Amino acid sequence: MMKMINDFRCGAGYVGIGLRKFYGNKSLWKFALLPLVIIFGLYMAVGAFAFTWVLPKLLGWVEGIELPSWLSWSAVLSQIVFALIFVMVFLFAVWITLGMLYEICGALIFDSLTEAFEKQHFGHEPDKKPWKKQLKFLLQSVYFSIKVFIIGIVMFLVSVFIPVVGHVLMYLVLGYYLGLSTLQGSASNHGIGAAELPKKVTSKSMVLGFGVTAFLLMLIPLVFVFLTPGLVIGGSMIFRGEFLSTKDTKEHEK
Repeated sequence: MMKMINDFRCGAGYVGIGLRKFYGNKSLWKFALLPLVIIFGLYMAVGAFAFTWVLPKLLGWVEGIELPSWLSWSAVLSQIVFALIFVMVFLFAVWITLGMLYEICGALIFDSLTEAFEKQHFGHEPDKKPWKKQLKFLLQSVYFSIKVFIIGIVMFLVSVFIPVVGHVLMYLVLGYYLGLSTLQGSASNHGIGAAELPKKVTSKSMVLGFGVTAFLLMLIPLVFVFLTPGLVIGGSMIFRGEFLSTKDTKEHEK
């Protein structure tokens, strides 16, 4: 039990370490500039559409519902509750959408940052993978992303119908998968795809600590945008420092 707790705390600590490594090394910033611009643009576009068009339409629909005179006092309260639920759904949708974008378009988003960091920090130069292996890894990432999307919807519905326990379960489950997704860039550099990655994870508690901490921070508006590069670095450090064995390295070099 103590090992699980220590591993969880260790994983959570990698969030701060990854952020310090990224923002403390200006040579890495150029690898994240374009991805950050893309993510920020998508975040703002989705947010503008949701809050300037969708939310007013929905609130107008709620306001238009005729209530008995003795329930008229609840109209404002119901709008506030509805708006809070909408914000929760919006944050969840943004997390899922950007998470899928990262999984499907990882090579175009943050893989170059992972490669640059590992070259500087570990002296590792990733080999060029044959196109068949690249396609295989891409399909595995897409499958992983679709699976997380479905699990995310299920967990969100559970959190709606079982408020406290459901929310805790959602944070734990989605946090774990978020943690796994941040390891994929480094794993890919060492010839390990998304399908094989869970077998290399020797401490689920560490991935859980890392992912849950990141997931909770991402619920703060706009934090997702500036947190992501640090998570990529943190995930790389966890995989290289905690899970990658000498045997894996030798097999990749063959």
